[in-house]
Amino acid sequence: MNTLWAHLLTASDGLALPARAVLGMDRPVREIVDPESGEVVGEEDEPLDRFRSDRLLWLEKEGASIAEFSALISPTIFG
Repeated sequence: MNTLWAHLLTASDGLALPARAVLGMDRPVREIVDPESGEVVGEEDEPLDRFRSDRLLWLEKEGASIAEFSALISPTIFG
């Protein structure tokens, strides 16, 4: 086995898993607090990398759901 085959097998594993998407939610944000007054002065987008790596997400908004897109392999690809 060489490096090319190792990369191809690793990529095929990732593509075989179903993709998931969160529907009906706003992008997660974090409040910016003024350290002197303690008041909220704004908000910034929460980095999504943590949600991808931890694979954990709370859905607090009513009507929010998770959709799944299964990986489909066409039989014509393999002849």
